[in-house]
Amino acid sequence: MSEPITISSMDQALISDFLGAFPSEFIGLSEHGQKGSVQIYRLLAAGQPVAVEELADTLNMPVEDVKSTIEGWSGIFFDDGGKITGYWGLSVTEMPHRFLVNGHTLYNWCAWDSIFIPQVIGQMAYIESLDPETKESIRITVAPEGVLAVEPAGTVISFMMPNTDQIRADVIRSFCHYVHFFTSEDSAATWISRSDKPEDIVILSLEDGYRIGAEKNARQYPSIFGNGWAK
Repeated sequence: MSEPITISSMDQALISDFLGAFPSEFIGLSEHGQKGSVQIYRLLAAGQPVAVEELADTLNMPVEDVKSTIEGWSGIFFDDGGKITGYWGLSVTEMPHRFLVNGHTLYNWCAWDSIFIPQVIGQMAYIESLDPETKESIRITVAPEGVLAVEPAGTVISFMMPNTDQIRADVIRSFCHYVHFFTSEDSAATWISRSDKPEDIVILSLEDGYRIGAEKNARQYPSIFGNGWAK
């Protein structure tokens, strides 16, 4: 069994390739887009669908300007009434990973979302998930500054090297279905070996998953988190 790839063994070019594979409407936001994106996460963290009018009000922007900014974004979902129910990893509808914030129960599309979103919303989160191989329970506490606690201690995360077109078309099926928490490296390696894309999936520690997430946040929201590795 190969050793899990970590930040120390992933060169910066590989990390840049990974982050650069995300659609421009996700990683290359305008200044208005950055503010709108962060605010969607923070409003969803209250546990209810978000009306575009509410988003516009909190941004102090005209509703039509907000609509034109988010129009055409991938990774954003609405209910029948036009309210936002999910956005790039955070959802008010049930998904595999439970994400508990300030007494509200939300859900994440994939394990990595659970690690980078606390920094975006500026709140501590408690994650409950299952190892898809062993079906064992996993509990993790993540603060904006990093991973604080994990049970069991050997928990790792699988990581999918993304494809831009596939992510734009269906981020959940092409990416999230391959990114999970596992109770051990052995469990992760077994699951990956039986997947349909074993050559595209690596195993990371939670800490290194957080650091890539912090780098993603810094690139996506430079006016908020700055450039380079977030500490």
